[in-house]
Amino acid sequence: MRVLFNLLPCLVNIITGLFMFISAKRMADSGASSFMVGATMAVWAFFYASTAFILGRILTKRNAVMVLLAGQGVLLIALLGLVLMPSVTAQYFWLPGTGIGTAAFFTSFQVVVKLFGKAEYELESVSKNVAVYTLSWSFGIASGPMIAMFVWGLFSPEEGWRYCYFITIGMVLFITVCLLLMNGFVKRRLAELGETDEPTAAPEIPPEQKALPDLIIASWSMAIFSGCVVAMMRTQLPDYCTKVLQMETWKQSAVLALISYAQAFAGLACWKARRWQYRPAVLGAAALGGIIAMLIFSFSGNFHAYLLAAVLLGIFYGVFYFMSTFHALINPVKTARYAGGNETIVGFTAMLAPIAGGVLAMRSGDMRFPFWLGAAFMLLALVSFVFFSTRAWKKQRPAD
Repeated sequence: MRVLFNLLPCLVNIITGLFMFISAKRMADSGASSFMVGATMAVWAFFYASTAFILGRILTKRNAVMVLLAGQGVLLIALLGLVLMPSVTAQYFWLPGTGIGTAAFFTSFQVVVKLFGKAEYELESVSKNVAVYTLSWSFGIASGPMIAMFVWGLFSPEEGWRYCYFITIGMVLFITVCLLLMNGFVKRRLAELGETDEPTAAPEIPPEQKALPDLIIASWSMAIFSGCVVAMMRTQLPDYCTKVLQMETWKQSAVLALISYAQAFAGLACWKARRWQYRPAVLGAAALGGIIAMLIFSFSGNFHAYLLAAVLLGIFYGVFYFMSTFHALINPVKTARYAGGNETIVGFTAMLAPIAGGVLAMRSGDMRFPFWLGAAFMLLALVSFVFFSTRAWKKQRPAD
């Protein structure tokens, strides 16, 4: 049962990858401006961030599954609208629903994911759940566009996108059935743990965790800069590879997919993490690899070099996402608010960073500028984590 539940983030991100790819490509094929194409993701991101922010204030373990089910209902309506109304401009009416539905899933899922482990607040248990969660959704975001290209290619260019949406609708229905099963599982687990939503209820925290500081501020500072890198590269790499390198589409797809697959396995490699996520060493090594990746993207046009850079960048993404999720879930009292904060950052960086990177590239007159900016952001992510984590450790010492 736990394996089935851990598959759900993968399925939801396959859906996300599908509708992001389809909406942007249909808009581009219609001859719309680059701004209109980019706005498809911006609309999704705005409603994703707003929904995550609101849910972070109201979610509990007892209402999380109901919010998950409601979110899937909104997502289903949005996907039906996208498939039944073929107008490309009508997409802007339905994309807000996709943002609301996906935000409801990922924010709420993180609130209950710790229940899948035997010991909810032990470091090793949280690390294992976060590692599997990172693996699952990373595989989904990598596979979604590839599935869309394959299925769309089997049918006519005018109608092939509809069959992709039919697949997503089937997935939503399957996810809904799984969530109904999850509801029973969560209720049983909460009964076993004797937990309630009363503010006086104090969960049992292992002594090892009590000796560690709350690094959510350090994590959020890292996530803001790192999230900007993720968002910029989603648009910068295809744009640069097409306009400057004239790289074949399949090679671009391979590079982008390899980033997400490397991210997935890097997240899974954090399975046994215990204390290193409280120190900057592993993040620093991953950031160094990411900076090297940016230099390769900027100064090389070789496909095999790009594959190496994709792996390095994916490893940075995997470590960053693992640490960000871990520091949200390890807190026994504020998990919902912290998870909502994480997803809010994801949404707003996805909305603002690609536009800012594109504008700065145009103003600088050099399309490589976003790569250099990405390298600087990785360094800033490391510096900010070191700064805020050091302060948190100093505050923690008197209580040890």
